[in-house]
Amino acid sequence: MNRHSQYILLQWIAIFVISLTMALQPLWTGDPDEEKMYEQQERTWLFDESIVGKYAQIHGQQPDPESESELSGEEYLQNLKMQASELRAVHSDEGYKAITALISPEHPLPPDYIPENMSVLGTRAYDGAMMRAEAAEALERLMADAEANGQILYVISVYRSYALQERLHNGYIASMGRAAAENESAPPGASEHQSGLAVDLSCESVGHDLVEAFENTPEGRWVAEHAWQYGFIVRYPKDKTHKTGYGYEPWHLRYIGVEMAQLIHETGLTLEELYEE
Repeated sequence: MNRHSQYILLQWIAIFVISLTMALQPLWTGDPDEEKMYEQQERTWLFDESIVGKYAQIHGQQPDPESESELSGEEYLQNLKMQASELRAVHSDEGYKAITALISPEHPLPPDYIPENMSVLGTRAYDGAMMRAEAAEALERLMADAEANGQILYVISVYRSYALQERLHNGYIASMGRAAAENESAPPGASEHQSGLAVDLSCESVGHDLVEAFENTPEGRWVAEHAWQYGFIVRYPKDKTHKTGYGYEPWHLRYIGVEMAQLIHETGLTLEELYEE
């Protein structure tokens, strides 16, 4: 082979090597389009509306779904309690004032407690109806979105002072006896209404009354399905009297923030079950 032929051969080899290098470069450095697609998929997973997805969002890492599914019932419950505990820890310095606080006869509010940063409600509420500002803003959005879907909700009761709750509770005792009253009405200090985080809702088809029939109205069904998206839960669910101490109240919503509300909505547990040791 003469010198000219050798030169031509070397040129072709160089072209081949350069072409091969360019072809293999995405495998070494990662294709930008594929990386972008993977980042989008990962971001979607992190904000997936499920307990596992929420767990990843809180902890900033992806758990193994298979190991989650292999947990026993007791282990799974403890895992949920751990998540709830971490959400509560965000407000741990607020004590009974925290939006995630458990309020009950065993965990009462002080007689002189009056919530700060209260806001007057403006949508189909009685004069002077107030809630804590964060809860009020969420409730206004809930009611506006419900109305946009054809469901007209009315505010029946929100903040109540310790003294007012005491008068109401004594009235229940006088009319039905203490045992029945304890199942229907919270004693003073144990009412979530005193926290400024609770609201009783109703609708026209049940005469604006606070009755179980609200559950079967379009408005009641919408509330049960969507309230968590605004940070509210149906606080005293059906078949949970043995845990909450109160009968079923589909009208009574408690604001606890979206993350905790989602956890409770998806598991069907109560605050008592998540808080108990």
